[in-house]
Amino acid sequence: MQETETGASPASGAQENVEWHEYGKHVIAITERGWIFIGYIARSLTGKRRLDKVQNVRCWSNGLGIGGLTRDKHKGDYKLDKMGDLEFAQNTYVRLLDVEW
Repeated sequence: MQETETGASPASGAQENVEWHEYGKHVIAITERGWIFIGYIARSLTGKRRLDKVQNVRCWSNGLGIGGLTRDKHKGDYKLDKMGDLEFAQNTYVRLLDVEW
């Protein structure tokens, strides 16, 4: 699925056209400085990444690590905080994990 988004760039105020592709894949994004988010990813042709319906993975204590969240049966063991949508640069994430739910 492709989606085109037009909006003002926060830094310049100029109009920006971004074409998103690979839209809708459910992933866990492990980013620099240890932030972990879960959401639906979209990638732009220019290298930007966007997560929709983002939840911050705050904590867990089940001993399974972050990989346990990829499986539906363990998602209740993790504390998730809803955040909305998040856009970040290509170099910001360290790893993407596919989510099975």
